Amino acid sequence: MAAPWLAARGELYQEQQKALLLSPFYSRVISGSSGSGKTSILVHRAAYLVRNWHVPVSRFMILTFTNALKETIQAGLQELGISQDSVFTFDKWCKTFHEKNIGRAPRRGRFSHPGATREAVYQYLRHEGQDRGLYDFILVDEGQDLEPVCYDILEKITRHVSVFMGQEQQIYSSRATRKDVLRALGLSSADIELSTGYRCNFCVAELAAEFLPADYKKGFLEAHSRPGQMDREKPLLFVARDFEQEMYNLLQILRARQSLGERIAVLFAERWQAEMFPKLCMDLGLYAEGPRVWPPGRKTKGIAHDFSSPRPKAMTYHSARGMTFDVVLMPRLTTRHFRGFLKKNMDVLLYTGVSRAARWVYMSTVYADLIKPVRTLYNGICHGLGGFGLEIRHGRFSRQKSMFEYMQDNSQETAAPKEHDPILKNEIKGYADLF
Repeated sequence: MAAPWLAARGELYQEQQKALLLSPFYSRVISGSSGSGKTSILVHRAAYLVRNWHVPVSRFMILTFTNALKETIQAGLQELGISQDSVFTFDKWCKTFHEKNIGRAPRRGRFSHPGATREAVYQYLRHEGQDRGLYDFILVDEGQDLEPVCYDILEKITRHVSVFMGQEQQIYSSRATRKDVLRALGLSSADIELSTGYRCNFCVAELAAEFLPADYKKGFLEAHSRPGQMDREKPLLFVARDFEQEMYNLLQILRARQSLGERIAVLFAERWQAEMFPKLCMDLGLYAEGPRVWPPGRKTKGIAHDFSSPRPKAMTYHSARGMTFDVVLMPRLTTRHFRGFLKKNMDVLLYTGVSRAARWVYMSTVYADLIKPVRTLYNGICHGLGGFGLEIRHGRFSRQKSMFEYMQDNSQETAAPKEHDPILKNEIKGYADLF
C-alpha cells in the first residue's frame, strides 16, 4: 500500500464525509485538532472534485508548507489513482509563477527569498487583475502555516479554495489565523469544525494535551475520549544518565517496534540531527530514512524519505505536521538542542510530535539537561501530582531495566540487541559529539 495512513473513503466518519462532499461553489474552511483526519479528507476531496467535476491536472493544485507533507499527500493520491503532478509547496509554486510571469525570483545572498517572492507575486496579480480563472480549485493542507498574503494570492487565481487547518499547531506568530483566512476568502465562519479525534489512543492524547494552552486542552481531550477504545499503551519517558545510554535504548526501541511492522517516526528539533540519524542506523545494521541522502558523494549513502515505504522516518517536528505514524520516538529532549526560536516554541513542537502517534510515544532525554516542559512533567509525576498519561523509566540507577525488558513487561514479543553489546555502544559513542 502506497499510503497506509489513508483511510478508505467508506471508513470516514459522518462529519468527515460531510467535509469531503462540501459544494465547490464557495471557498471552504475545515478546521480540527490533530488526529481529526484533515489530510485524509483533503486527499479524498481532491479525488472527489477531480472525478465528479472532470477537472484536468493542469486546472487544480494541492498546496502544503513542507516538502515532507507534499510527498505524503502525493503517496495518498497515488493510492487513489490521481495524478501527483499538481501537489506543490506554496513557495515552490510562487517561485515557478514568478519566474514564468515576472522574471528571476528575488534572492537573499545565494538563496531564494520566499517572503519577497510572495509579495512580488501578490503585487503582480493585484495590478494585472486576474479573473480568478487560473485554477478550478485549490486545496491547502496545514493552512495555519501560511502567511496572510498567501490567501490574498489564492483568492486572485481561483474561485474555490478548501483550507484544512488546526490553529493549535501554529508555530510562527506571523502566520495566518483563522480570522485572516476567512477574511481573505470572503467567509464569515468555518464550514466544519471537526469535533472528534480519530488518530491517538487516549493515553497519547492525554500526554499531548499537557503541551496545549488551557483553552484548547479540554476540547482536545473530549475529542479523543471515545467509548470502547481498547488500545491504552502508556507513552514512556526514558531519563538516561548520558548520551550513549540514551541512544543505545533508542535503537533497541526502534528495532523492537519495527519488528512489529509498525510505521515509525523519529523526530528531532534540528534538521541536521534528522540527516545524521539514518547514517548512525546504517552503521549499526538498521535502516531509516532521512530528509535527504546523506552524505553526498559517498558510495554508501543514507536513504531519502519515501513515504510509500515502511522504513522509519527521521525528520524534524516542523516537517512532521500533518502526518500519522503508529509510533513516534522523540529523543534528545535536551536544552542543547532547543535554543532560540525552538526554545520559545517548545510546547507547540512537543504537542505536534506527540500527536503524530496513533498508538505509542517514546521520549528520551539526559537527566542533567532536561528541557523545561519535560522537567515539569517529570517533577509532577515524581511528586505524585498526576500521571499525565506518561510512564517514566530511569537510566541513571545501576539496577535499571533495559528497554527490551520493558517491552517484555508490556507483552511485546520482539527481537532486540543484547543488553550489553560493546560493539554497539562503541559505535554510538563515536556520534556523541555530532548529536
